Parts: sequence; C-alpha cells; structure tokens
Amino acid sequence: MKLATRIKCLVYFLYSYAIFLAVCGVVLVIFGGYILYNHLGYGLLVEGGAWGPSAATLCLGLVTICITWMGWNAIAKRNQCRLYLFGMSLLGIILISVFLCIWSLTIRKDIQGSAIYPVENSFSEFIADDTSTAINDHTHLWNRLQSEMQCCGVHGITDYIRISIPWSCCRRPENPSDPRCVSSYQRGCLFALIEETKQRLIYISVAALIFALVQVMGIFMVVHLVVLLKEQERGDVESRGNSRNTELLPFNVQTADTGTRNPSAPPVNTKSNQASLHESLHADLKKAQAQRLSNG
Repeated sequence: MKLATRIKCLVYFLYSYAIFLAVCGVVLVIFGGYILYNHLGYGLLVEGGAWGPSAATLCLGLVTICITWMGWNAIAKRNQCRLYLFGMSLLGIILISVFLCIWSLTIRKDIQGSAIYPVENSFSEFIADDTSTAINDHTHLWNRLQSEMQCCGVHGITDYIRISIPWSCCRRPENPSDPRCVSSYQRGCLFALIEETKQRLIYISVAALIFALVQVMGIFMVVHLVVLLKEQERGDVESRGNSRNTELLPFNVQTADTGTRNPSAPPVNTKSNQASLHESLHADLKKAQAQRLSNG
C-alpha cells in the first residue's frame, strides 16, 4: 500500500476514534452527574468523600470533550506538534482514569467505617423529630431513604421498639398518615446505604478502567500517524534534493537524463561524451594555431 493511501486510511480511523471519544465524554458527563445527584441526596448520611469519584467522573467527561475538539483539529491539519499534544493529552487521561479507579476502590474499602456515625446521628435526630412532631431535613431524608431503598431504621425494624413504625417502613402504605403497618421492611438502612454506595463506586472504577483502555488505542493510532507523516516529509525532502541536483547538471547531461533521446536506444555514457567533446575542442584549437602560424 502506498504511503499516501496509508496516511489517508489512518486519518479516517482517527476521525472515527475522535467521534467515539466525544461520545464517551458525553456518556461520562451524564453518568457522573447522575451518580453525583443520587449521592448528594443522602449527603448527610455518607461522609469520607464518597461523592468525589462521581464529581471527578463528570469533570473527566468535560475534559475529554475539550481534548476531542483539539484532536480533531490536529488530525484535520495533520500538524505533528498538535498530534504530539493530542497524544500526551490521551496519556494524561489514562493516568487520571487509573487514579480514579484506585481512588474509588479505596473509598469503597473504607466506606463502612465512615458511614456508621453520620447514619446513627441522623437517625437520632429523626427519632427526636418524630417524638416532638417537628418536621425538618432529617424527617424527609429518612422517609425518602426508607421508601426508596426499602429499608427500616439503622440496623432494622427493632430500632422502632419505643415509637411507632413510620409509614416509609411499610412495604405498601395505602395511607401515609395511617400509623398502622401490616408488613414492613426488615433490613437496616445502614447496610442498604453502604451497599448502594459500594455498588456505585464499583461502577465508577470499572468505567474509568475501560475508558483508560480506550485511550491506549487512540495513542497507538496517533503515534502511527506521526511516524507516517515524518516518513512522507523525509521523502519530500529527498525528492526536492534530487530535483535541485538535476537543475545544476550541464544542459547536455540534463537532456540525456530527461529522456530526449530515443527510449529504445541504449543508455548514453555521459563521461565518454564529455571526453570526446574535450578532444574535439583540443583538435580544433591545434588547427587554429597551425593556420595562424602558416599565415604569419
């Protein structure tokens, strides 16, 4: 395959990769924003920076979109410096993705110890609000938590021994104002919240790892394109040098090299032609000197 054809095919592959990279960036923004929104809904119950990986995923998606725009321009102009910058940016994305994966797994390992105290403290506030008939953020938070995650209390339904079971613990509350509860959730909300947070962190770590592997393919294609462009540039320099050397040759040599003779004729020996030309000039010079002496 010719060099120009290889470069053209690789450019088309890089255009397709840039489109795919932009789509991945948009997906990361949506994915990170969704997890961050769900996490902030229970921000009072989970500490230890568990919201950090989701926010970092959202920011990584935005950065990826910007890098894709830069890479598209570099591919279109086939500028080696911009292609180098694009490749280094992809390498930076790989490092950030690997760090995000490790960070998520580290937080997942320590999430249980950092969630116990905030959950128990918030539940105590919720119990106090229930006994004083006051409604605040903890009341809404625990009613939503118990209803959405299908849990009851911190460790289970036994946390409501001294007070009536709230409607959010009922499996199918027909009337939220009815204190009676025929069937209630049995598992505790601490376990449910921790498991939900761990699952989201696993999603983030897997997404970051897959995204890092995608960048490896992009770096390979960018490096390959730069190598081909350098090879093409080197060939152009050699061809320009050959044409310049041809221009500096004598006219009779240029005509011999450019094919003014019969193509079927044998190749002309340039050195022998030059020697015969010098001999004829030397003979003519001797004849002129002999004529001058005879006339004198």
